[in-house]
Amino acid sequence: MTLEASVHKLSDEALVEAIVKTNDTLLFEILYDRFADLVYNKCYGYANGQDELWI
Repeated sequence: MTLEASVHKLSDEALVEAIVKTNDTLLFEILYDRFADLVYNKCYGYANGQDELWI
């Protein structure tokens, strides 16, 4: 198993710990990719439409 594959299998908590320890922006990218759609959809649900989003 490659290092990249093993990093993707880390739990969210373990990934955050690794980010804090190493300050590796690539690890943060993995965490971001896991939650970007969820956060966007939650924000969109609070907005009345696309015009209220800052995108």
